[in-house]
Amino acid sequence: MTQNDQDTTQRSQATENSLVSRITELEEENLSLWTVVGQQATDRDETRAKDTAERDAEIKTLRDVKADLEQKLKTAQQDLASVQELSERRKKEEERLLAQNAQLMRNLEGCTDRIFQMQPPKVATDEEISNAYACLRKSISDWVAGTVEELDDGFLGRSFDVELHRNGLPYLIRCPEGFNWAPLEALLLQCHIFGFIYLALLHPQRIWPGMHPEMEKLLNHIIHGLDKISPRKGLESIQMWQGDLQRALSTLVLTKNQMQARLNEIARQAMQEMASLLAEHSNVAPDWKACEKLINEAGTLALTMRESHIKYDFDFGQYNADRRSGNVMLSNDIGKFEIFDRATGQPIPRRADITSDEDGHVGRRSALVFPGLTRQSRRDEVPLVLQKPVIVVAFDHPVTRITRPKNTESVRLI
Repeated sequence: MTQNDQDTTQRSQATENSLVSRITELEEENLSLWTVVGQQATDRDETRAKDTAERDAEIKTLRDVKADLEQKLKTAQQDLASVQELSERRKKEEERLLAQNAQLMRNLEGCTDRIFQMQPPKVATDEEISNAYACLRKSISDWVAGTVEELDDGFLGRSFDVELHRNGLPYLIRCPEGFNWAPLEALLLQCHIFGFIYLALLHPQRIWPGMHPEMEKLLNHIIHGLDKISPRKGLESIQMWQGDLQRALSTLVLTKNQMQARLNEIARQAMQEMASLLAEHSNVAPDWKACEKLINEAGTLALTMRESHIKYDFDFGQYNADRRSGNVMLSNDIGKFEIFDRATGQPIPRRADITSDEDGHVGRRSALVFPGLTRQSRRDEVPLVLQKPVIVVAFDHPVTRITRPKNTESVRLI
């Protein structure tokens, strides 16, 4: 072998050794890489397994929470249904108790009515009814005075015509020519207004203000029929029946409303009556409030009288009987009346000097302004006078009023 061959062989061997060494290094590096990759894969698997385990644990936890919430929801729904059922039962029980309470209240009202019927009725006294009538007369007087206060004397004469006479003015308005009746105009208006109120509210056949006329007519027939069956023995029971009927009507809301509506209508009619009497004085405006007040007073008086078991009457008979006898006024009769002087239109006081003739004649009755108020007496047939009639008297001689100062005595004409 030559030197060159040896060199070549050595170089080849060195190259081969170098390649083998390189291959070995590469294999070691590859092994190292695979080792790293394997470790990383193992780590990833472990991480994935851990994550999967954690996720599975979380899912299980969430499922447990869901199951718990579903159970709680179911329990809450059951509780709600139970509460609703309890609420319905309580509502039904409350409705039952309310119905029972309403029934008890109705029973109580029925018992109250029966107890009230068993007790003696509370009726007004004679003094209360007398004062109510006196207040009504004063209200009429005040209303008339307030209406005509600015008119001159003779205002009614200028308004007089045939139609007014048909409306019910007293006969005194047709006085002889030259007679001065102007001072009596206010009294004549009072007389006319009271006559209107009497027919509308205070007449015995007016059972209850606001009642339908046909019903009122029927009840009057019943009352008169009972009166004819037993005129003496059953009189008190008939009056009690009338009082019970009146009280029963007065307690109803419907009839109360009807009564007030009727009183308002009567007040409007009274205003029209006054306006027709003063037709020539269109500038005169009657006070509506005062008219409404006196009509309500008349309605209250009518109810009070009818609710009583005692028979009260407005006495026109005494004056009418005196008219048939010539309207003669005697000195002994002066105390039976409240008197106005026809010459002056002023009331006659208690302390007055009235001249009479030898036979006791002092003058003549000219007009009845207000009738008297009487009550049927329990002891005898003579009625008890609660309010004297108010009349106008034409005296034969001027009337003087006696005044008695402390130190001197004096007499002056009125």
